[in-house]
Amino acid sequence: AYDVLLSKYTSSGSLIWNVSWGGLLDDKAYALDINLSSSNIYVVGRTASYGTSESNDLFLLSYDSSGVLLRNITWGGVNWDEGYDVKATSKFIFIVGYSNSFSSSEDIVLLKYNTSYALQWSKSYGTFEPDIGYGITTDTSDNIFLTGKTTLLGDSDLILMKLDSDGNQLWNSTWGGGSNTDEGRSLLINSLGEIFVLANTRSFGMGSTDFALIKFSSTGGFQWQRTWGGSDIDTGYKLVNDSQSNLFLIGYTESYGSTGKDACIIKYNSSGDYQWYKTRTEVLEDMAYSGYIDTNDNLYITGKSNNKLFLTKFTPLPDNFDLMHDSSSPDSDGTFVVYWSESIGAVNYSLYQSATPITMIDSTLTKIIEGNTNRTINFNNLGQGIYYYIVVAYNTYGNTTSDVISITVQYPLNQFALSHDADFPDADGTVNFTWTASQSADSYELYINNSLYKENITDNSYVVNNLDTNDYKMFVTAINEAGQYNSNEVVVIVRRIPSSFSLTTDASSPDTDGMFELIWTKSSYTSYYVLYNSSTFISEIDTSVLILYNFTPSLDLPTYRYSISDLNNGTYYYKIIAFNEYGNFSTNCTQITVSITPTAQEPEDGGGDGFIFPLETVVMFMTFISLFGLLIFVYIKRKKRS
Repeated sequence: AYDVLLSKYTSSGSLIWNVSWGGLLDDKAYALDINLSSSNIYVVGRTASYGTSESNDLFLLSYDSSGVLLRNITWGGVNWDEGYDVKATSKFIFIVGYSNSFSSSEDIVLLKYNTSYALQWSKSYGTFEPDIGYGITTDTSDNIFLTGKTTLLGDSDLILMKLDSDGNQLWNSTWGGGSNTDEGRSLLINSLGEIFVLANTRSFGMGSTDFALIKFSSTGGFQWQRTWGGSDIDTGYKLVNDSQSNLFLIGYTESYGSTGKDACIIKYNSSGDYQWYKTRTEVLEDMAYSGYIDTNDNLYITGKSNNKLFLTKFTPLPDNFDLMHDSSSPDSDGTFVVYWSESIGAVNYSLYQSATPITMIDSTLTKIIEGNTNRTINFNNLGQGIYYYIVVAYNTYGNTTSDVISITVQYPLNQFALSHDADFPDADGTVNFTWTASQSADSYELYINNSLYKENITDNSYVVNNLDTNDYKMFVTAINEAGQYNSNEVVVIVRRIPSSFSLTTDASSPDTDGMFELIWTKSSYTSYYVLYNSSTFISEIDTSVLILYNFTPSLDLPTYRYSISDLNNGTYYYKIIAFNEYGNFSTNCTQITVSITPTAQEPEDGGGDGFIFPLETVVMFMTFISLFGLLIFVYIKRKKRS
């Protein structure tokens, strides 16, 4: 059977005395506190040996500083009743736990005794489901704060309660999530009345049971939460703080350390910033259940190591300190000083450098110096880049890391020249801008008429297309983290001539009826079109070329047409030229051949295979007859005269 064991040690770990208490059945202690006025020691837990009807009852033991038992008290009923934490003031003793003897399920129970061990009152708080109190503390006004868990519909959440010195509830707050179990195990109050609770959570963190540190305001308002743990079970039992208001979470971890369970301590500052964690690893199962910090900020933890009890003292590690530098932002020459404030308790320091953000001290870092004691390191002429630094302070008991700083080295930009390939004026609106490199530039920006046109240019050239007719002022800005520098300004004058277009036709080849359409696509920037015609190929416009059509569009269409008809057999050439005030553009020369086949005529009576002479033959024949008749007439006249 288990018995209660109470041991007293010197600050160096030497045993002064130990006493035990118990009977034939299991008796277990969960917490103790000391009355600072009388030095009496109060121990609470549960006893089966001295419980009602051999059930487990809550007990309170009182010892003097020499280990002499002054009083033992049990409280409870026929079911289980346990005390999990105790808080002693100069006048009273407060115990929190749970009772299953006086309701249908476990309720939080709070007992108040005076220093003469007279019960002042007992209070219970709860629902129809399990509610348990695990941690208790008081403030300077004897207000009582307790934490534990409360259950509703199977969902257990952390509960934080404030009560007056008579046990009347002033307020309560809950914290948790989902259908998992979240419970408060230990708590403390700072000088501002702010409340910090150590909890175990399955709702937040890595999914299994994790440590949680939650801060509440003096009125119970949630401030922030932090979780710590890995994929396995990590459980906290006790929360303590030092003279600097740093917070130490005490428990065990299965996620970190060696195989199995390791006692662990996690340190946060009062702002909730994670500082470090440490494990105690001696055997397969090391579990810490409680701890204490003395006036010199030495930390003591106790628990079990396999089947043995342990008490371990941690001498203070080097204090927190600040890492600083004197470089500008960014640094323009790679020369600067990195320095840091003193870490109280540190013996020496190591400085590490990295090209990437630092999340841990490992082999990927470059160790700049170790064993440093003057806390100042000079750097000279570093190349461009971002440098990350961290310092580790060491003493006999361990180490403390600084914050991480970063320094960007970026040399200043220098003068550079902008040029372009535009004509004067430029006719097509496409201009290639080029510039010489500006030293240390990360990128460039192109500005047109003082407005940003293109940013994040990483080459030393950029092509601008489709500039309209206008006058443009251009410059380029070189950029890096040190600032920016402008190039010279250039002027580009754009006067757009008509754009390229094409001429086609719907005529067949050859055309057999002398009727067709000429079709041309739109030419941008055109004021008017002129259609030219010639019987020979048109290579240039001269006196042999006729103007067939002069056309000013009234509508903006993708294509335009011109109809031609009544052409005789022959070959015809066409070209269109688009004009505006700045120039012109001509199409291809299109050739069209007209070949109309003669049509045979049928006899008027519609019979036989008649033949109709062509008109030209008939006319020639009639002319011949007339001339022949005239000759005969002249001949007869002359015969008569003779």
